[in-house]
Formats: sequence, structure tokens, C-alpha cells
Amino acid sequence: MKNFRYYLTFIFISSFIISGCSHSNLTASEVMENSIEAMTGKEEFGFTLESHAEESDGQTLAINSKGQVQHDPRTAHITLKSDYDDGELVETEVYLSEDAIYHKGTSGEEEEWIKSSFQHTPPTPHEQLKVINEFVDSFTFTENDDHYHFALTNYQEGLDTLASTIFPFFHVSDHPFVEMIFYVYRQEGILNHLTYEFIIDKQSSILVSESIELLLDIGDDLVGNETTFTEQLHVTYDFSNRVEEIQIPENIINKAMSYGEYIFADRELETEEVPTETKGISDGNHFNGANFTTDGEWIYFADDFSNDGIYRINKADIDNGIEKISDVSASDINVTDEWIYFHDSTDDFHVYRMKKDGSGLEKILHTYTIDLRVIDNIIYYKNFAGTNNRSLFQAKRSGATTTTFTLVDHLFRYTVHQDDVFYLTDDFQLYRTDLDPKDKSSYLLTNHLVGMFQAEDGYIYYENLNDGNTIYRTPTDGYGFEKLTTDESQGFNVSDDSIYFTNVSDNYALYKLDLNTLDSIKMDEKGSSIHVIDDLVFYQKHITSFELGWFVINKDGSDARQLFFD
Repeated sequence: MKNFRYYLTFIFISSFIISGCSHSNLTASEVMENSIEAMTGKEEFGFTLESHAEESDGQTLAINSKGQVQHDPRTAHITLKSDYDDGELVETEVYLSEDAIYHKGTSGEEEEWIKSSFQHTPPTPHEQLKVINEFVDSFTFTENDDHYHFALTNYQEGLDTLASTIFPFFHVSDHPFVEMIFYVYRQEGILNHLTYEFIIDKQSSILVSESIELLLDIGDDLVGNETTFTEQLHVTYDFSNRVEEIQIPENIINKAMSYGEYIFADRELETEEVPTETKGISDGNHFNGANFTTDGEWIYFADDFSNDGIYRINKADIDNGIEKISDVSASDINVTDEWIYFHDSTDDFHVYRMKKDGSGLEKILHTYTIDLRVIDNIIYYKNFAGTNNRSLFQAKRSGATTTTFTLVDHLFRYTVHQDDVFYLTDDFQLYRTDLDPKDKSSYLLTNHLVGMFQAEDGYIYYENLNDGNTIYRTPTDGYGFEKLTTDESQGFNVSDDSIYFTNVSDNYALYKLDLNTLDSIKMDEKGSSIHVIDDLVFYQKHITSFELGWFVINKDGSDARQLFFD
């Protein structure tokens, strides 16, 4: 970093001293106008780039890269070397296209490529100079015999547009995870300082180089504590030679894995068999209201907001095989091999269970409960205990005796997955801890603020509040993340290789996302409280201005119809 700053200082002082010896008598605006004209059509170039990034906790990353860029169509090929603060050195290559970044994997013996989405539409060098020209009065302008030098050394309010324009889109890292972290920092961090300098050749009026230093506040919302992120880079351009057409090899495009597939494949090689649970209701169904669940033979339904009672439905005859088995007021239903568990809102939300035919009703917990789950025949629930301190309890039943343990304090939502508890706090932070009541340690799973979440097949799927409630997923160890949707979600349910979600971006329509292709289709004009059982999707939508009805549709989007519970 010292060398970098010395380099900037040397250029600045040298330019200032020499400028007294040779002047072109052109103003800064005139130089910019000449350069904009000279850069017209310059959409192909080579470059070399040196960068240094550092967080305030001392973590550093230095990157040296070089490559070729073309803008029509936008494509780039980049080779780079990364030097991490722990001494790790990484060499790899990257391709950029209109909508994707292809990173060459560095961990396996065989060649592998990882594809990540790329949503940015960067300006051409000509367009970049036109934007800079709008702020030319904010720059210090000097010259020497060969070059014009522009320097912006103090960040001023209103320069955010300039900051986003000048940052080179071809500045990439060696790994998709690092790429995503830096992207979040740059997008969500607060810009506290910006230094920007660029040099234009006098004879040709062509851009020669640029240097950028920025300081971002990436405090509590992003990383959970007060942290700053500094990044410095120097780019040298070469517009002298025509760039040969850059083509991404077809085998890379066809065989590249998504980042999620890459992570999962890596885990398959190194992870032993993980524990699985038998849940009285799936995560997706529980978080969408806990109205429908199944024992594999029957579907069970309860909705104490619209009508009392527990119903069971013949899976072979959904429309005609609805049978009311109890008149109780039930919510948060769970079903096991022998029992239906629920709490009763007319009895202070105490927990009951009954046989699956509706007989043998008994109260088993004499306490106020919410978010009732039965997992491997162990009862989990939250309890207000007369305050707003919502704690997670575990209740183990042996005969007529129930023993309870406190697992987690101060939580909002939770699930149990692979012998761990994943829970959301009131400030939308997602944590992971184990099931040992004596071990109170936990760790933050992701820096994103989380809305609804669901555990499924080694992943945690979640709505990212930092990115417009779009749906992401991360492995259960929190190593990396993958963006799955671009639409805003308000409730979702993951089943097999699809996500069913309420698409706020399309007027709260019911959508299905294919996890293999990330393509989505509309299933119904409206749809919320989404439950999935086998090949059926259950959901609610308005049947009048003030009344909701329950509907069912096949997973392939066919045969949507209303269900009636008398």
C-alpha cells in the first residue's frame, strides 16, 4: 500500500512541477472534449491492473491482472494472480460475458469452471469520459510535456454517480465468493472517501491510465460490527492494438457449474453422511402458516382463522375426500406416525395431541406456545413466559413426564436441520447453533439481513432483505451464497428442484422457479401461504375483497381449483 501511495504522490508532484515548463493553453474542459472525440469508437482495449484491498481488521488481498476487453458484444478474458494475507497465492483466469462471469476453479485437479450472474451494464471508455466531464470542475488539472493529469482528491456529496461509473467492471477476483463479498461491499457500503486520478496522452488525446482509492463504511448492517473497507487500484490502458475477437469457448459455457453446484459438489467429496430428521411438518409448510402436513398417506389441514376443526384429506381424491376428524381450534399442526400435535388458541395456546383418527385427545404442555414443531418425536416451541423474551424450548416426553430444556434466547423464527438449530433474531440476523442445551455458542451464518428462510437438502434458502427480498441460498456452513431470483419475494416454499414463491414484482402472483435453470413461470395470478405436499401446491388467494379461500394446483401448473372445508 505504501508503494501505491508513493506512486500516486510521485505522479502528482512530477506533473505539477513539469507543468510550469510546458503548457498547451487548453482548459480542462477543452482537453476533455478532445479526449471524448478521440475515444469515440474505442470499445476494444488491453489493460493491466494492480489492486490492494484491506478491511480495518487487517485482512488484505492484492490482485495483479491483465486482459483484453471488447464492448460489442461485451466480452473480456482476464488472467490474474491473487496474494492473500495468509500467504496463499492463487493464479487463475476469468471470462466475462453480457450476463455472466466464468471463474476457472482452482481447487480440483481437473479443469472446472464456475458461472455466476453478472447484472452490471458498464459504460464504454468513451461513455465514461462523458460522465467524468460533467464533474470536470471538481478536478485539479495539470500538465507536463506528454500528458494531461486530472485529480479528484476529496470526496464531495453528489459524486456517487461518478464513483460507480469510473470503477472498472473488469476488476475481478479469483473466486466467486470473494467476488460477491466485494460486490456487496461496493453496492451497500457508505462511501466516505474517494480519490480518483487519470492521465490523458497529449498527442493522441487517448486515456492512458487511472488510479482509484475509495474508503467504504461497511458497518453493522453488513458485517455485524463497525468495519471499513479500503480499495486502491491502478489501471494502465492500451488502445494502440486491435483486440482480436474474444470468444468464450463453448465447452466452458456448456460445462460451467453454478456457484451452488460447485459448492455442493465440493461438499459431496469431503462430507460424511449427514443426519436427517423426521419432521411433523416441513419447513416450507410451517413457515407459510402450518396449515397442511402429511404422514405420507393422508393430508391433514387446520386453519383456526377461518374455521375450527382438523381435517384429513384422501390424497387419491383431493376434491371429494375431505373429512373433518375433530372440532378443536387447532394451529401449528404436526403429524407423526401415531399422533397429530397442535396448540389450541382457545386454551392459551397450550399443546395437545390426538390420534390420527381424531380420538384420544390429551393436553401435554400446560404453557403458552408458538411455532410448535415435532421433530424426531421431540417437541420444540417458543414461549413468551409473560414477557417479549421469546425463547426456544425443547420438550422430551417419556410416558406421562415431559422434560424441557432452553436452547436459545431472543429469537424470532427457527428450524432444526442436521442436528443444528438455525434461528432468526428480531433484527433479522440468521444464526446457527447446535442442539446441546449446555452449549450456548452460536455463529452468524450470513451477513445478509434475512426475511423468511427454509432448510432443505444441505442449504438454507432465504429472502435477502439487503437485496430487495430476492431469494438466495447458502450451504448450511455459511460458506458462500448464490442469488436465485431477481424478483421480490413475500414467502416461498422449496420442494425437490423448484421454489414456489409469491412474486411481489408481478402483483403477488404465484410463481415457480426451476433450480436447475433458474427459469420461472407464473402459475396463478395470485398466491400466498404456499404449502407443498408431493405433487400438489396449496395456497391462498382472495375470493372476495375481505375473504381468502384455499386453492390447490398441480406442480406442473395444471388444474387449479378451490378447496372447500365445511
